[in-house]
Amino acid sequence: MYRLTVDTTKGPIKCPVYDPLEDTDVIEKYKNRYCVGSPRGRYLNIACAFDIETTNIINVDRPYAFMYQWQFCIDHDVFFGRTWNSFQDFVGILSDRLQLSASRRLVVYVHNLSFEFQFMRRFFSWTNVFLKGPRNVLRAVANDVIEFRDSYALSNMSLAKFCENTPGIIFTKNDGEKFNYNKIRTPETKLSRLEQSYCYCDVAGLCECIKWLMKEDNLAKIPMTSTGYVRRDFRHEYSKDKHLRAIWKSTRLTPETYRINRAAFRGGDTHASFNYVGQVLHNVHSYDISSSYPAAMLLDQYPVTAFAEISPAKWLERNKMPHYAALLYVRFENLEYIGDAGMPYISIDKCAKISSCRINDNGRVLRCGPYQDGEPGVCEMWITDIDMKIIEHDYTWTHRWIGRVFVSKYGPLPDAHKRQVMHYFKLKTELKNVPGREYEYGKAKNRLNAGYGMMVTDVAKSDWEYAAGEYQRKPYDLAEKLDKFYQSKQNFLRYEQGVWVTANARYRLRQMIWKVGADVVYVDTDSIKCRGDHAAEFEAASNEIISRCKELGYYAVDPGGEAHYPGAWENDGEYTLFKTLGSKRYLVQPAGSSKFKTTIAGVDRKRGAEYFTKHGIDAFKNGCRIDNAGHTVAYYNDDQLHWIECQGVKIRTGANVAIKNEAYTLGITAEYWDIIKKVLDNIVDVEYN
Repeated sequence: MYRLTVDTTKGPIKCPVYDPLEDTDVIEKYKNRYCVGSPRGRYLNIACAFDIETTNIINVDRPYAFMYQWQFCIDHDVFFGRTWNSFQDFVGILSDRLQLSASRRLVVYVHNLSFEFQFMRRFFSWTNVFLKGPRNVLRAVANDVIEFRDSYALSNMSLAKFCENTPGIIFTKNDGEKFNYNKIRTPETKLSRLEQSYCYCDVAGLCECIKWLMKEDNLAKIPMTSTGYVRRDFRHEYSKDKHLRAIWKSTRLTPETYRINRAAFRGGDTHASFNYVGQVLHNVHSYDISSSYPAAMLLDQYPVTAFAEISPAKWLERNKMPHYAALLYVRFENLEYIGDAGMPYISIDKCAKISSCRINDNGRVLRCGPYQDGEPGVCEMWITDIDMKIIEHDYTWTHRWIGRVFVSKYGPLPDAHKRQVMHYFKLKTELKNVPGREYEYGKAKNRLNAGYGMMVTDVAKSDWEYAAGEYQRKPYDLAEKLDKFYQSKQNFLRYEQGVWVTANARYRLRQMIWKVGADVVYVDTDSIKCRGDHAAEFEAASNEIISRCKELGYYAVDPGGEAHYPGAWENDGEYTLFKTLGSKRYLVQPAGSSKFKTTIAGVDRKRGAEYFTKHGIDAFKNGCRIDNAGHTVAYYNDDQLHWIECQGVKIRTGANVAIKNEAYTLGITAEYWDIIKKVLDNIVDVEYN
C-alpha cells in the first residue's frame, strides 16, 4: 500500500508520483474533521472515493474476474493497493486513526457500487445494505464503520460526464480505450505511468465531484439518487400549501386501485412504422416536443379525487361524464389496426390476456383473431380513458366488453407542482449557452427531466435484502406497504397522476401522428420522424400550444431574447438518409454531413456511427454483425473466498463478475419480417438477407 501525489502547479495532469509510506500517519490529519448527523448516525464530513481495476479471464467455460489494483481517495490523498488483504488492512487503519464506529462513520463513494460490491462482499461483514433489486446496490456498510454509496445513482451520469459537468475538475477521467481493459494484469503486474494516472484520476476526480456537491449539502443531507434532489425541491414547494397533505391522504389508493394503476401504467410510445422498416429513405424530417412530460404536467388534466367504482353502463354514457378520468378493464374480440401510419398502439406486454391467434408487429397488436374455425381472438387489459380514445381511433373490433370501471374527477396538478416545473424550465431556458453557467444549466435540465420519474416510483416494489452473504427477496404485504407510504411525511406525490403524465404525452404524440398520417416513419416518446413537407401541420399544432402557454404564463426567454414554450413542436433537423429496423434501431445521416449517427439498443453510439460511416447504409440490415459494438455481457460468480493462480501469481479472491465484450447482431424476428416483406413486395421485388 502506498500514497500517490500530483503537483497541480506544473501544467496538465499526466501521471501521479510515488510517495511510499512506511506508515499512514497522513490519515491522522483527518481525525478531527467535524461530523454531521442524520437519522442513520454521524458522519465525518470528508469526501472519499473508492475504485478497483479487474482482469477478466474469458477463455474458460465460465468467465471469471479478479481484482489486481485498488485506489482510495480521502479528500485529496490517494492510496493504491494491489490485494484485498491490503485493502482490509487499510480499512482497519482508517477505522483506528479516524476513530470510526457504528455511530461515527466514513462515507465512501463508488461509481457503480454494484460492481465493486460483487468483488468485495466476501471480504467484509455487511449491514444496512440497501438494494433497488438483486445485485443493484445503492448503499452498504462494511464492518459497521465504512458506508459505501453509489455515485452513479447520485449523478445519473457516467464518471466522465460527472466530471465534465462539474465545475473546476482537475482530474478528469482518462480515455478508457488507451487503458486496454483486455490486457491480463495481476497484482504483481507493474503498472505504467499512464495506467497509474488512469487509476488515480478515477478516484481523485470523483472526490472533486463530491466536494462540489458538498458546497450545497453535507454528507448527511446528500440524497442517495439524483431524483432525491428533485423530490426535495418539490417537497419544499408542496409544503407551502398546507391543505395539500390532507387532500393527498384523502385520495389514497387501496391495494386494489394501486394494482390497477400499475397494470394500466405505460411509458413512452416508441415504434417504427412497418411501412418503412428496412427501406433507405431520403430527406426525412425530425420534430420534437419541447419538454414533453413537463408540458403534460402543466397543461393536461389528472385524476384529483379518490377512485370510485361505477357500473360500465354508466361510463359508456360518456356524454354525461366528460370530466372524469377512468381506469377500465376491457375485452376486445377480433381487434384489427386500421391506422395509415403503420403504428399499432396496443402493446402485447400490457395485455392481461391475449389469444395466440394474433399478428405481432414488433411487440404491438396488429390483429388479434379470428381463428380459422371462426372462434374470436381475445385481447384483455387495464387501460385509461385516454388509451381508449387512441384505441377507438386506431382499431376496429367485432365486440367490446367493459368489465370494471373506476373513476376520479379530472383537474389540474397542484399549483405547487406546476410552480416547481416552471422554475426548472425557466432556469434551463435562461441558462442555455451562457458561458460559465454550463453546470447550472445542466443541473436545471436534468432536474426538469427527472420531475416525472419520481411520480411513478413503485410504492410497493418487492424488497430485496442482503443477508448471510446472499441476495434474498423479502415477502411483503401490499396493504402494509401502502399504510407506511401514506403515513410517511416524506411522501407527497400521487402515483396515479404519474400514470396520466405518460398517457397524456402519448395522446399528444398520437394526435400529431394522425395529422402526418402515412408519412410517419418513426416515433420515440416526444419525437416524430417523417417524410414529406409537414411543416405547416407542426406549426399549427405548435401555435395551439403556444397560445395556451401564453394565456397561462408558461414560457421562458433565452439569453437571445427568444421565447420558449413547453409542449411546442420544434424542428430538430433533416436527415439526408434514414433507415430503421424497428424500435430503438435506426441509422441517420444528418443533412450536410458525410457521417452517420446511430441509435441501436445494445450498441455504443460512437462505435455504431464509426462502423456504418465506414461500411455504409446498406450494411445496416438484418443479420449485420458488429464486432466492436461496445456490447457487454456480465457473468456473475458467487464464489466463497479461495485462491486462484494466474500467470504464476497466486491471488486470493471470492465472488466476482466478468464483463465480456460480445459482438452485436442486428436481428428481426421471422414474424416481424413477414409483415415487412409484404410491404416491400409492393414496392420492389427484393431479397432481404
